[in-house]
Amino acid sequence: MTISSPLIRILRRRDYKTASIFLNGILKGTLSFRSEDVLNCLKSGCPEIEFLAVKILKKFPGRFKKEEIKEFLEMEEEEVNSFLKNRAVEFIFPVVSEKGGKIAKGIAVQLDSNRIISNNEKVVSIPLLEKGYLVFFDSKFEGNSFQAPFLVAVSLGSYPRGYLLTGTVDSNGEIYADKIEEKQRIANENGRVLIYGGNVMPLIKIFKERKIDLPLLLSTTSDISSLHRLCRAANMNVEMVQRLTGVAENEFLFSLPQYIPVEKNWCDYVLDAREHFYKLKSIVENSIDRAVFHVALRMPSPLAMGIGASIGTGKIPLALYHFESGKYVRMIDLTENSRKIKKRKNVWNSIAVSKDIRYENSKSCVVGIQLASHQIEGRALDELIETVRGDLFFIEHREHVGALPMDSNWTEIVAEINSAIADIHKEYSEIHIVMSVPVVVAFALGMALGHYWNINLYQFDNVKGKYVNVVNLKEIPVA
Repeated sequence: MTISSPLIRILRRRDYKTASIFLNGILKGTLSFRSEDVLNCLKSGCPEIEFLAVKILKKFPGRFKKEEIKEFLEMEEEEVNSFLKNRAVEFIFPVVSEKGGKIAKGIAVQLDSNRIISNNEKVVSIPLLEKGYLVFFDSKFEGNSFQAPFLVAVSLGSYPRGYLLTGTVDSNGEIYADKIEEKQRIANENGRVLIYGGNVMPLIKIFKERKIDLPLLLSTTSDISSLHRLCRAANMNVEMVQRLTGVAENEFLFSLPQYIPVEKNWCDYVLDAREHFYKLKSIVENSIDRAVFHVALRMPSPLAMGIGASIGTGKIPLALYHFESGKYVRMIDLTENSRKIKKRKNVWNSIAVSKDIRYENSKSCVVGIQLASHQIEGRALDELIETVRGDLFFIEHREHVGALPMDSNWTEIVAEINSAIADIHKEYSEIHIVMSVPVVVAFALGMALGHYWNINLYQFDNVKGKYVNVVNLKEIPVA
């Protein structure tokens, strides 16, 4: 007479709670087991028990005979071989029922066939799959909301940390989800970001690269349409970004006062903008390793240069967009190597630098940078030179007068200007910058210069008709 094991007796009583504890003890290595008992669990009728049995099969494959696995999972021989060889991938998804909601678990193993083997009889096909899979779940549920999390998990080889995915996927990869309010509550209760909607393929790409592109418009006008134009220029789905980050759309628009008084030191605005950069970066990188910012600016150039200087290079990968003819255009790409704008240039192919000695042995100088159609105010410039009792350096494009050509290499131009100012700094301990440049050039040049030299930035005061010092780069605190 065959004596039944404790596990079989528990299953016969349908005491699935105790059976679950027993199987988890096997997984932890604290309980011994008979292979036939675990195999019988695959036919228990309880999803949780069947799910745990598959986990045990994958953790202790040497304890089971291929013929037994073939019989109990109703597999072909090549499917058994691939089941034992291929790695199991676990995933989670929210399920909602009349009794409430919870997080359900699934386990998937790729098979050398084209069919789906599951303990949910309604799961017979999954879009976008080229291979078959064994897919077991620990819970009963209705619908196909497991498809998006399943596809993401098997594509990555793991489930993305910090997230809760849900949604049915169509043949084009589009994700459709329902009961969002209830699922959002489940996500919140478990400290996860709920992802639903959009397309599964770019979602997989983001998780695979561990990188997400973020829009950021820093502007003196609260214009959400400009943020949308920036997103279109960067080929970015702002709704997907919101879902992935949990950040509200208006957080990607950093609004400054429409009128910024020149009588006030602008360092506070610089620090507020820097704090916003780092806040977004921190939120995103809690779940995704790398945030790449796509930045557009609508503000006075001295403020943009100050913000750029406060951030510096090597910390935040970003691309800078210039507004031209009703649209944003990427002009400076620092997504992979922001330090290239600091690379010293011994030969300047794009800029010309002239020098006018005004005061003998002066350690102070004014640097005028003319790279836009609006001209630097000559009389106000002379008044500033007299006030600081310094010499004059004038930087302009070597070939073009007026607006900086869109087809020129703005990244190289910034590197050349930075090199020129670095050479000037060798002779002058105090530098005063007056500029008429595209805002993104000012921002990038600020990044290259940093905030370690005694460099004063000036804004023209239309009322008083003179240049006013609004930011000193050296006074910007280290982050």
